[in-house]
Amino acid sequence: MNSAWTSLLPPTTVAASHTGDGLIPLTEHTIITITGPDAIKFLQGQCTCDVTQLTQGYWRLGAHCNVNGRMLSSFTMALLADDCVGLRVHSSIAKSTAQALQRYIVFSKAQCEISQALALGIVGAIPESISSNKLEGGQFSITPAGTVLQHSNNLGELWVSTHCALGLDNIKPLLAQNPIYAASRWQLLMIEQGRAEVQQATSDAHLPQAFNFDLIGGINFKKGCYTGQEIIARVHYKGQSKQRVHALQLDEQPCEPISVGQRIINAEGKAVGEVAAIASNATGYALLACTKAFDAEAPSLFVAGIVTNTATDQDADNSPANRPVHTMPLQPLPLPYAIP
Repeated sequence: MNSAWTSLLPPTTVAASHTGDGLIPLTEHTIITITGPDAIKFLQGQCTCDVTQLTQGYWRLGAHCNVNGRMLSSFTMALLADDCVGLRVHSSIAKSTAQALQRYIVFSKAQCEISQALALGIVGAIPESISSNKLEGGQFSITPAGTVLQHSNNLGELWVSTHCALGLDNIKPLLAQNPIYAASRWQLLMIEQGRAEVQQATSDAHLPQAFNFDLIGGINFKKGCYTGQEIIARVHYKGQSKQRVHALQLDEQPCEPISVGQRIINAEGKAVGEVAAIASNATGYALLACTKAFDAEAPSLFVAGIVTNTATDQDADNSPANRPVHTMPLQPLPLPYAIP
């Protein structure tokens, strides 16, 4: 967690609630900055999205891939200043993302670094103390308080530099006057929108289409070349992706926490995918699963979990490899977009 949150957050959050307006400190995310006159030009040659749309006031979803088209990272991208692009990534890949970009940036008039900027999710209307601009979904605005991103009518976020006294002065009363939810609430909102993100367990494993980035604006097929573009375009124009992210519901309480990267299996016990995201909801757990096959009319998918060993023998081997595997059935959840 960004250390700057420590002095700003109250001692408790409304961790168990899944409804209601309020604020979500994105403590599981980190903002990486690309700064300099070549920042947009550099990223345009590296990322799946059309970075030039930032100059038109639109934030972008995107990914940075290897030469084989596999995503090393995915991110939400917006401007922090005229010559500074911010990439909000999952904290588990922040260091590796910065290192991957730094390998390519040496010939550009730009620099890449991990920032101490804070990201704050906003459920409900954007407070006027933060921004009086009326934004449409997909737009962002640079304000004295920071960068405001509008996801939908009832969801947005604020990026604030820890060096911006005005931004921090605005955050402090907001945190004091509004309900504060745990970061897992943001994960649930992203699952409901069908938006998976690359984490350490899924880095360098999937094409962007496997995370439905071609369906949610994370890939631009007309922008020109970028790292991995040839393979990503070939899959788009010559055939469908073999893997897609689907939303699934788990109503059973797992014996141990389910983690990103955990296997998804079919009725025959064959691994057909993995968990891309998970968060608790009102009836259990919502998941995004990247799977090779899925029949919405007759789903037969399960998440594999390890049953806790109840043996009392002190010498018994209680390692995961020696405990029985319990399969937990999954049911489909709707997505706000259609999967071809």
